[in-house]
Amino acid sequence: MTVDFGALVRNLILFDQIIVESHNLKEPAPLAQKFGYDGAKALFESGRVRLVNDMVLVADIGQAPTPNRPVLPTGSYSINATRLTPPREFLSRQLHRVDDIPGLTAKQAKRLRQLVGSRLVNNPEEAVRLAQEQITRDFEASPPILKVSIAHALKRQFNVDLDPAQLELRLERLSERDWHTETDLGRLTKLSTKQVHNAVGQGLLATSALNVRLALMREFTALTGFQANDLPLFEEKLEFLVHELDPRLHSQRFDRVREIVGMPDVSDDLTVHDVDMAKLLEITTGPEVRDFRQWLRASDSLTDKELADLVHPVRDVLGKAIRTSAAKAVRLAVSTGVGVVLPPAGAGLSVIDTFLVDKLMPAPGPTAFLSRISRSVFQT
Repeated sequence: MTVDFGALVRNLILFDQIIVESHNLKEPAPLAQKFGYDGAKALFESGRVRLVNDMVLVADIGQAPTPNRPVLPTGSYSINATRLTPPREFLSRQLHRVDDIPGLTAKQAKRLRQLVGSRLVNNPEEAVRLAQEQITRDFEASPPILKVSIAHALKRQFNVDLDPAQLELRLERLSERDWHTETDLGRLTKLSTKQVHNAVGQGLLATSALNVRLALMREFTALTGFQANDLPLFEEKLEFLVHELDPRLHSQRFDRVREIVGMPDVSDDLTVHDVDMAKLLEITTGPEVRDFRQWLRASDSLTDKELADLVHPVRDVLGKAIRTSAAKAVRLAVSTGVGVVLPPAGAGLSVIDTFLVDKLMPAPGPTAFLSRISRSVFQT
């Protein structure tokens, strides 16, 4: 066990508190040997140094046989953030390494063990939850960082240089944490199917591990060190966030959706009164617009056809053929975002209507907001 004592001293000068991701509590013994009993005692009594006695890591268990789930095929992954806590007996044995430090009495060793024990902390469970949530968001949105990470994995594992922009990557959700990927790496690199699987998996794990690191930073309200391989991904993450905060990008997304949907634009002519401003203000302060904005930010990975399939309302087609009160209730429910349809008294929902409400339209998504904007705001 080696400790960078110079880094410890510098960090004590530069920062209020140091949280050490402990290596099985092996650090106290060399600290006591380096600084002596009085120095180590003062260090741990100060509360300036805390040791984390567990680990948060990410693992792909897709190919691991388990009793409750089948082994996933090649190209599929089950990425999980988890916290591992060593048994108390093991940690106790590790702390007793202090007993072997030359010149330390049994009483002094006991006191140091007690002080170290009082400074132990666990990685927050909330960090694990936040990391897993962000992993899911990344896989759903497929941001550029995933391609960058896979390109770095290709370089590390197979010495293959690839421009991330050349890579095609699609992720399909199989279950809560299981994902299937499709790439053109086989064509671009001539790697075997197994090699492609390994490179993509390492890329996904690296971005997931970065999310763990950032979640821990948030929960501890602390800065963190990064390994050399992490830095390009961290820079990409920051660049992506800055890019996402650019309001012009969000406007461009909306223009793309507007063109596909066929939503009218606002005229520059001062004499043309084509917007109901009161209605616009009403609609853009409701819950539907918040859902729409969140969906819009994740729409970059959708092709124009996929986007059109999502936002063109099914009810508009059926509405031309079905003119019953129940059908109108279905259309109203989707356009206003109401989850439960209450048809007018005496009108029964048909099998088709019930199917549409229960299966095809369980949540309004972007369609509700776009429909209300198109029908209610723009005075065409």
